[in-house]
Amino acid sequence: MGLFARRKIEDITDIDELFVALTKRKHWSRIPQGILRQIFNNANGDVEKMQRFRFVSERYHCVENNFIPLSEGEYDPEIAVALFSVTLERLAAQAAQSVPELPDRSWKRDMAIETAETAYMASILCNPFMLGSYTGLALFYTFLGSFDRAAQVCGDYDAAEQTLLSRDTSDLNYYDQETKSNISTFREWIDIVKAEARIQ
Repeated sequence: MGLFARRKIEDITDIDELFVALTKRKHWSRIPQGILRQIFNNANGDVEKMQRFRFVSERYHCVENNFIPLSEGEYDPEIAVALFSVTLERLAAQAAQSVPELPDRSWKRDMAIETAETAYMASILCNPFMLGSYTGLALFYTFLGSFDRAAQVCGDYDAAEQTLLSRDTSDLNYYDQETKSNISTFREWIDIVKAEARIQ
């Protein structure tokens, strides 16, 4: 057995090694490599981002229950990963909404917080133009009182919004066109976060 086969996937720190491991891993191997490559390209070599995406996707069975069915009928990697992003955003929102109902310092609350944060980040990784995930994460950090993190997300949102607005709408996929048409709504929420966190 080679080195790749012996190493646990969570211990992999090389981006290319992680890609190979996922293409051979249960369930992941059924996703076309072009779709996986699109997500890896979005990560720009950041193994930690990819490991977070892998972890939350496996923990909540998104790979076999959502990603495989979504990728089987979709031949455009960009569209497929946009659909993955929507799946993860919904998971994150569900977890975030459960937090206020859970007892403070309970393991269930801690897990819900971790899930919301990780799934929002994974959603953004899949589709950097998923503005709803930026606003969801920024609002979530504000609720938690993590204003420094909220400020960072707002900055990331501003950059993503600017890039999206600079793109010709006809060159965008359906999901990004829909996001672009609703930018004013996302901007209102981000401005609310900035005011709450006193972000300039």
